[in-house]
Amino acid sequence: MPRQDFPSWRGGSVAPVRALPRPLLLLVFLILMAAPVLAVLAQAAPLGDRWVRLFTPDTLQALRDTLVLGGLVSALSAVLAILAAWALSALDVAQHPIARVLSLVPFMGPPYLMSMGWIMFMDPNGYLDHLVPALSGLGPAFFSLWGLVLIMALHLFPISLLATLQVIEMVRTRYDPPARTHGAPLWYRVVRVWLPVMAPGLLGATVLVFVKTIGEFGAPLVFGSMVRFPVLTTAIYLKMTNWPIDFGVAAQLSTLLLAVVFLVWFGNDLYQRRTRLVLDSGSAAHRLARPGTAARWLAGVIVGVIAVASVVIPMGSLLVTSLLRIEGDGATLANLSIVHYLDIFRPSGGAGQALFSSLRLALIAASAALVLSLFLALVARFLPSRLVRWTEWLGLLPNAIPDVLLAIGLILFWNARWLPFTPYDTNGMLVIGFVIVLFPFCFTYVRAALFRLPPTTWDAARAHQGGTWLIARRIMLPLLAPGMVAGWTMVFAVSMRDLVVPMLLSPPNATLVSTYIYGQYTQGSMPDAAALAVVTLLVTVLLLAIVQWWSLRARMRGAIL
Repeated sequence: MPRQDFPSWRGGSVAPVRALPRPLLLLVFLILMAAPVLAVLAQAAPLGDRWVRLFTPDTLQALRDTLVLGGLVSALSAVLAILAAWALSALDVAQHPIARVLSLVPFMGPPYLMSMGWIMFMDPNGYLDHLVPALSGLGPAFFSLWGLVLIMALHLFPISLLATLQVIEMVRTRYDPPARTHGAPLWYRVVRVWLPVMAPGLLGATVLVFVKTIGEFGAPLVFGSMVRFPVLTTAIYLKMTNWPIDFGVAAQLSTLLLAVVFLVWFGNDLYQRRTRLVLDSGSAAHRLARPGTAARWLAGVIVGVIAVASVVIPMGSLLVTSLLRIEGDGATLANLSIVHYLDIFRPSGGAGQALFSSLRLALIAASAALVLSLFLALVARFLPSRLVRWTEWLGLLPNAIPDVLLAIGLILFWNARWLPFTPYDTNGMLVIGFVIVLFPFCFTYVRAALFRLPPTTWDAARAHQGGTWLIARRIMLPLLAPGMVAGWTMVFAVSMRDLVVPMLLSPPNATLVSTYIYGQYTQGSMPDAAALAVVTLLVTVLLLAIVQWWSLRARMRGAIL
């Protein structure tokens, strides 16, 4: 917002904010966000036969598979989002806060855990064979590209769902009724009303799903390696972990991935600029007839099927496996036990050490991301400038770049010989990795909370002789608390179960939740891994639910006041 809208903020009342060194702030974000990307580009820049050797049949296959996977997952996610949005709207719960929170549950579970749950369910002699023996023949069809597409789409469709819900509600209440009144048939309303209004928002969300898909590491590593479907992220990981290790080729593969991402973003930006559709949100909503019984039953079936496929099957498989005393004896009552959960909380157990290490690092990373987010948001709000806008862009840059590329960039940059010191091979490297990868989540929440405050808030407090720190502590901080807590929680929750950063940046002898689960999975010891996975998912879901409930209560109290 322009500086002239806040005349009193130019004076001494914001001296602490004015004292913040903006060039230093830009330098911090250049080192954190831009330097790793530049390190990858510098490593990939040298020409010669290495670029020729890069385009081998295996590399071209990985690139082609990456694009195919991204396209299929994006398409299926869009279909699932449209079906789920229509069903929630038909059930008249689309705008209910609880429905919106529950719709995010599939996105809370990391893809590598969802992959493990589905594998245990669909394996020969798995849970599907025991529950519905007649469907045991689905296993070979599932363990293919289509199974990977299904798992990733069930994880990512909430991104498109949130973008579709509001538009569908607006079309149903404002645009579709007049068309029906004038006798427009269903096909005409779909082609001329529904699709043009939904297309821009749905396409933007689909592009985000595509970028998340081609940058995903966990599901292709767990499930893709099983079905022999290589993608660029797993090819990059193999170049960095298998002998002979070649960081140059890994950097060049990362550059290919980055080029695909930016081409997709550029194409979407061109489309969004040319499609300037203005929704009439001020016109009166039409009274809608209550959907028929058949439509409501169909909507309920759609919601139930999606919930079972995205949540019940993978998480239920992990839960049952975690309760097995002996995995090979099957899910019988005599074989159920909580012994694997008790092992988690033993001080000498590997699972317990991994859990507490993840808790400690997630707390530090979330707190550091919150401080940086608040720092940058305050400067952007009170002292906007071109320099600050560039800093904001750098802060949001990791949201558009695959996590694997950022991890490689961190390895290359922090191993440079000219650095006077390096946090590499320490837990500090993990904290830096979590902060960089997850900073956009926290900054988005904090910035939105700060910019929602009216300009008169600070001036009204100053008029009543309030001091700077008193105003900040008693007025500004309580108003910003919901956004700050939400941003901190997102960073903490994702740090607890992230796989990319620990797999690539963990120091020797350091084990976190994700690396412990993956290690137990590769060794065939699934009950221990499943128990830790269930505990981590429960902590994540419970924490996010509490924050959502608290934020809703805080907004309601603010509306009453």
